[in-house]
Amino acid sequence: MTKKQYTLGFIGIGLMGKPMTLRLLDAGFKVNIWNRSQEKLAPVSDAGAITYTAIGDLIKASDIIILCLANTKVVESIVQEQILNSDSADKLLIDLSSIHPETTKQLAAQLKQDCNINWVDAPVSGGTAGAEQGTLTIMAGGSINDSEVAREVLKPLYKQLSFNTLFNNDSEAITSSASNLFPLLNLIFSFKIKKYFKPSPV
Repeated sequence: MTKKQYTLGFIGIGLMGKPMTLRLLDAGFKVNIWNRSQEKLAPVSDAGAITYTAIGDLIKASDIIILCLANTKVVESIVQEQILNSDSADKLLIDLSSIHPETTKQLAAQLKQDCNINWVDAPVSGGTAGAEQGTLTIMAGGSINDSEVAREVLKPLYKQLSFNTLFNNDSEAITSSASNLFPLLNLIFSFKIKKYFKPSPV
């Protein structure tokens, strides 16, 4: 996927998805949106996002699909029932959800094989405040090229992004949330040490 001004398709406009979408709009991206509860879309569509009532139509109109969904079951449902049946190919999917690592690998492999849609696993932490302020921590993994695209696209959303792969072959590279947990824990531990164990005044 060559570098350009991408059209984004954001699926999941909830507590995290809404502020993230607003920040992407503010950064100048064209953003297509879908949510199961359509009434939640008004504030985002008023800010310039384009509302879709069918996920298949959103995918066809977007270069990069971003998922921000509640759990593994919901992501699995959207991918298997909607994205795989959307008759779309040569896209990039970025999953910001926190889901089971094995499910991530299975879905990524299925999308690559059936649709030539690449997957970047990019679970976020930082809560709604981080989403609103653009200070999220993102643990990303996928092929090197796709992860660089994700790094650029997600720039309005994060303060720190770490990148790991489980495989050397770019076409098969995928991360799991768990594999990236240790660098994050090290970061948190370092912060706590600095905060609570300051040098005593002389």
